[in-house]
Amino acid sequence: NGFPFYALSHKDVNEFVKLMKIDNPKFGIRVHAGNGVMRGSTLKSDILDNQKIKLINSMSLMGYSFAFHMYILMDQIRRIIWNMICIKFNIDSSDTDYCFTKFDQFSRSNVHVFEVGDINVRIGHGVAFLYGFDVEKEFVNGSNDYNDFGYDHVNDNHLIRDIAIFRNYVLRKFKIVCELNPTSNHMLLPDIFYDDNFEDISNNSNDPNVITSTLGTFIEARLPVTLCTDDDGIWAIHKCKQHHFHISVPSEYCNEIKNESIADPRYIDMLV
Repeated sequence: NGFPFYALSHKDVNEFVKLMKIDNPKFGIRVHAGNGVMRGSTLKSDILDNQKIKLINSMSLMGYSFAFHMYILMDQIRRIIWNMICIKFNIDSSDTDYCFTKFDQFSRSNVHVFEVGDINVRIGHGVAFLYGFDVEKEFVNGSNDYNDFGYDHVNDNHLIRDIAIFRNYVLRKFKIVCELNPTSNHMLLPDIFYDDNFEDISNNSNDPNVITSTLGTFIEARLPVTLCTDDDGIWAIHKCKQHHFHISVPSEYCNEIKNESIADPRYIDMLV
């Protein structure tokens, strides 16, 4: 029934969503994933005897906390989506409530093709779902076909493999949109994600004019994404330096275009 991890997957909430969708089929749920990403100072403290070790293979408390956070989050999102599927296709879920096996079978089936908005679930602060992403491992020979065997048991930890599976069979399958807050991430998370060698791949710097390349990574990962802003109480969005009437979300788009994260006008259509 969701207890004790996440209230939005509780059976009472599921019943509420079902009732709301009777009058408003577009009614949905926004999951606030939180900025559950690793801090660079913590990661680098795990480097012992000049040996660069992987996050989850280390005894880092932060590493384990991040892993628990992501596993709980992925499980609860699956539960929420399964409820939406049961409502959409009139599946009786009263006996099984949530059944991972049934969800897994449904998500891997090609019977149904989903578009953005078919399953009304949206993820706020979803940047951590890029953790471990490797375009050469994720897709078959540069195509859009997911490579089930791209991440192996020797070179990739369990969390990297499981998030990759989640990206494909949940986020891509059901076209679940992640919100990206570039300015907030840049100012509050200057170490958004690292590769296995602890090299910063977020293109961050202390220069406030430099915006992260995280949007480009979302596009490369073929994941539905939309640009957003954080609450002004968290981090204020300044006016665009080139267009003074651009503030808030327009400013975020302008910054991404200026920094060539949106290098092609067709990318605009990919941003929900």
